[in-house]
Amino acid sequence: MDRTRRNLDVIDKLKAKNEEVWEITQLVNSFAGIVLHPWEEWEKEFRAIPFDTPQGLQWPRLESMDPDDDPVTTVGDQIRLVRNAFAHGNISFEAEGDGEISSIVIWNTDFEGYRTWSARVHRDTLKRFLDTMIEQTERFPEPKRKDPPLHKKYAKKQKNPQCPACGRTVKRGHPLYPSLVLTMDLEVNATS
Repeated sequence: MDRTRRNLDVIDKLKAKNEEVWEITQLVNSFAGIVLHPWEEWEKEFRAIPFDTPQGLQWPRLESMDPDDDPVTTVGDQIRLVRNAFAHGNISFEAEGDGEISSIVIWNTDFEGYRTWSARVHRDTLKRFLDTMIEQTERFPEPKRKDPPLHKKYAKKQKNPQCPACGRTVKRGHPLYPSLVLTMDLEVNATS
C-alpha cells in the first residue's frame, strides 16, 4: 500500500510541474494495491465500521446514482462495492471539455447482469478514498503470511505435517508448513 501511495505522489508532483501524466489512470491502477488486495485481508474490520461513527465519518460517502440501488450502511459495504467494481472491470471514464478524465462511473451487477449499485466518483474523491484506506489500515492487525493452499489431489493423502525436531503438528500458515508438506509429498511419491 505504501509503495502504491508513493507512486501516486510522484504522479502528483509531475502533474504540478505540468508534465504529461495520466492522474486518473494511475488512481485506477492504484486501487489494486490499496483496495482490492487489502479488502481480502481486512474485510471483517471494515464491515464493523458504520458510517455514523468517528472512524466512518472520515470516509468519503459515495452517493448512489439510483435510489433503487442496494443500500450502503457501513464502510465495509462501500469498500466491497468499490472493490467489486474495479475487480470486475465495471468502470467507465468521463472526460471534461478538454478531454481530461474528471470522474469515473463504477457499478456492480447481480449474477443475471442487472445493476445493483452505481456511483459517479470525481478524481478528488478517488484520492480521498485511497488516502483514507491507507490511514485506517495502519490501525489494523498486521497481515498474516499466506502460503498457497494444498492442492486437492494431495489433500486425502496427507495430514498436517509434524515438526521433525519436536513432533508437534505444524498447521497451514506456519513458516515450516510448505517445506514439511513438500517433504511429506516426496516421501509419499518415493514409496508409491
